[in-house]
Amino acid sequence: MVGGEPAEGLAIEAAGAVDLGPCPDCGTDTRRVWGHVRRGGDPFAAYFVEWTIGRPDHGAFFDLIVGDWGEGTSSADRWGCSLDYRIIEGKGAFMVIDSSQRPLASSNLVGNLLARRHIIGTERAGAVFALVDAVLLQEPRIGEIRSWASEQ
Repeated sequence: MVGGEPAEGLAIEAAGAVDLGPCPDCGTDTRRVWGHVRRGGDPFAAYFVEWTIGRPDHGAFFDLIVGDWGEGTSSADRWGCSLDYRIIEGKGAFMVIDSSQRPLASSNLVGNLLARRHIIGTERAGAVFALVDAVLLQEPRIGEIRSWASEQ
């Protein structure tokens, strides 16, 4: 929940994509896609998903920017957080991580980066996990990431 409202009826709008070049650890290409999440037709969040192609052992990063968008709003009206998606015992799992080392930290779209302790155990946690679930299930360009759990 964000602001006391349940995070339901989320719809994904795919936007951009970029190949980031080779992974410094393995040399395989890394990709980032991004888009928007709407709730009830209104802008609710932006997302960025980054992964190394063909390397489920590297996992994927999901960065979120949540809050008010549109005319009359600014980055001060939005907060951000990052999650690491890994395959554990054949199943996908998300873990909230420190955003300060992610590209999100330098984004002019977000006013406040939230640490793990500001998400887990708070009412924001429901919204965060609903958002990443919606992105994982609906984002058409990350089918590879969805397939990782079934490959194990």
